Amino acid sequence: MTCALTSGYSIPSCKTVAGSSEVLFTEFSNVTAITLTSNVVTAITMATGSQFRRYVLDNEMMSTSSNYAFDPKNGTYHYIHKVDFTTKGWTTTVKAEIHLLSINKLIAIVKENSGVYRIYGGYKGLDVLTATDENGAELNSFHGQKMALEGKE
Repeated sequence: MTCALTSGYSIPSCKTVAGSSEVLFTEFSNVTAITLTSNVVTAITMATGSQFRRYVLDNEMMSTSSNYAFDPKNGTYHYIHKVDFTTKGWTTTVKAEIHLLSINKLIAIVKENSGVYRIYGGYKGLDVLTATDENGAELNSFHGQKMALEGKE
């Protein structure tokens, strides 16, 4: 079987902006179907009554990556999706929500600062690897939560 290349790459003529402004989460079990058209998500079908929850973040509070990994020993590949984000401040409501994120397998839709939305964990889900509450010693220290999610597909 051959895997034909379908396009090349050229340097974009316009500059781009990095970073993300928000992330939407739902439980993996809430999504019943994802429709792709030309490798772009065009529809998401969800169980009745379920929804994505929106987390609006300050600048420079999120990073994402999708890394290709190949195992030559068995000839298989997969992608490792990572979503890391930080929230400022601490309330019991936010802490409870962070706990609920931590105990569920999730799907994340991230809105990049360029306006592009990307889905992470759409087929196998994401797990919260770490969820850390931080409150520094100095008065100007960070105070909030840091979360790291990862999934393989």
